Amino acid sequence: MFPNLPNFRDLAGLPAGDGVIGPRRLYRSDAVSHLTSAEAARLTGDYGLATVVDLRDDSEVARHGRGPLASAPLRYVPVPLGDITDISDRAAFYVGVLAQRGEVVAAALRTLADPDALPALVHCAAGCDRTGVFVAILLDLVGVPHEVICADYARTADAVDAINERLRRDALAMGEPWPPDWPDGLNWHPAAPMMATALERIRERWGDGRGWARAHGLTDADIAALRGALVIAG
Repeated sequence: MFPNLPNFRDLAGLPAGDGVIGPRRLYRSDAVSHLTSAEAARLTGDYGLATVVDLRDDSEVARHGRGPLASAPLRYVPVPLGDITDISDRAAFYVGVLAQRGEVVAAALRTLADPDALPALVHCAAGCDRTGVFVAILLDLVGVPHEVICADYARTADAVDAINERLRRDALAMGEPWPPDWPDGLNWHPAAPMMATALERIRERWGDGRGWARAHGLTDADIAALRGALVIAG
């Protein structure tokens, strides 16, 4: 679809209560800074992109830039999701994002409740962890079943090898060591049980996704507006 965005996908068709996520409402991907000018033109033209939600840290944006979409006439929503503390595993990181950056996540979700903000694309660096938890709570709020959320999260596994290869090229071009000294190296691939654990911990902490939303300033009217913007009759 987009050779330089191996983790790009349209979330259209996911079941959401008595409806489905509408086509060309919500996209998710790895960092759009890697797009070519031609790919960026396709996103804004053929795909109608109106909003980019960028979950990378300020330092990542400064280092890698925003790519050709930076000059496109669209809404840019920075939501830096770094510096999460007290992390023991990936599920803890996902819950930590919602606990420690809950207000900025909620504000971005409120933005996406505006139909004029759609289609929107949510991305981080690889489109897995930060994008995974942001999309998971969004989908939960509009009624997508947890098993479907987990299955969509796991689809990123198909893109991990291509993303790792891109990271390798970037590191070598910048004179940095490779492979990186990551706790799980380059062998980790996302799997549905990881997100299932996070969703269970969200339930334990806030009751459910709506409990998290209310704790961070989203009203029932905001959630209804988000569903109205994203969900169509099935």
